Amino acid sequence: MAIDIPAVMDGLRHKALEKGVKIAEPDVLNFHTEVLNTVKKYGRTHKLEIMMRYKLKKMDFFSDMGVGLKMLKKRKLDLTPSKVQDKKAIEKIFKGK
Repeated sequence: MAIDIPAVMDGLRHKALEKGVKIAEPDVLNFHTEVLNTVKKYGRTHKLEIMMRYKLKKMDFFSDMGVGLKMLKKRKLDLTPSKVQDKKAIEKIFKGK
């Protein structure tokens, strides 16, 4: 019988947030929140939007600009998000949380 370590960690993370435990690395939580927001909105991640919203929260606009420009040049960041067709399935997943 194997233990699903990521699921256990995620469950503990949720319990800690519910209890108001101080977050050691708030940037990690902010990034995680932005990833979940794009999945909830589009059914998949949109890297450019995640990074833009994360940078806006941190008010740190230029520290990774070089990397971002390289990613755009190599077409690693889509300018527009792609969406899943079955939006109801995504809504159902997020209602369960």
